[in-house]
Amino acid sequence: MIELNRDRNAVPTRFLGQRRENELAALFDAILNGSIATKSVKKRIFDSGKWRPAKEQLSAETHGKCAFCESPTTATNYGDVEHFRPKSKFLWFAYCYENFLLSCRICNGTKSDKHLFENAFSPPAVPWATGYAPSRDEVLAYAVDMDPDPLSQAGIDAYIQGCFDEEIHLPNPYYEDPADLFAWEADDFLQEVRVVAADASPRCQRALSAAEAIIGLNRDELLTQRYFAFASARSLIERNARDRANNIQVSQRDADLEQLMLSDRFPFAGMIRFFAPYWRSAFP
Repeated sequence: MIELNRDRNAVPTRFLGQRRENELAALFDAILNGSIATKSVKKRIFDSGKWRPAKEQLSAETHGKCAFCESPTTATNYGDVEHFRPKSKFLWFAYCYENFLLSCRICNGTKSDKHLFENAFSPPAVPWATGYAPSRDEVLAYAVDMDPDPLSQAGIDAYIQGCFDEEIHLPNPYYEDPADLFAWEADDFLQEVRVVAADASPRCQRALSAAEAIIGLNRDELLTQRYFAFASARSLIERNARDRANNIQVSQRDADLEQLMLSDRFPFAGMIRFFAPYWRSAFP
């Protein structure tokens, strides 16, 4: 993982204004009146077309990579809009733009409805008596307390704080810098690179356990794919560092390639950034 940033100036219009309010009113009405339990209603409410319009912008923000494992998502498939808080357990956040990120099919499928946290989320109490049929405006007023407008900084801040109050184990790269939580270990004999905890703190240990259990961040395929990127980057960065130490001019091509490998666009950039200082330190 690498740290991600949402572009508030590029939120798809599908998740703003009247269109957002209409969808929220329908979702929360189904939740509050219990019809969400009906198969046909649930299928309509949870139609992936409701959140698919977010995919293009989410892909831009993740640089065409999975927000979790950093594997490319655009070369072989278009990735999935992942609900960080699973929609099957957190019905209220099914349409919440703040709850979306782009995931590869494997991370998304592995995660499914898994969600580890210390303090369970509790929606606000319904402000009307049992049996009362609220109006659309009343339902919407209740809904917007939980689903922040993507352009409302106060609402977004409250939503993010709610995530931290739950003490969610799996890091959300929009809210935490994974570089503070994860480190990496390479094995040249096995030709693998494994994610490990950055330190022995409870937060780092919980983050690692959740990353392994919920999204399979150390699954066999990733261990091998990371090593290919690791070996290529190590060879180039060490060679460039050695040439610089010996006052040999590094070609512009190799200098540009080194910067590319460290950029957000490159697969497994978080891992390469972790190792780069060690590779360079061999040639002070």
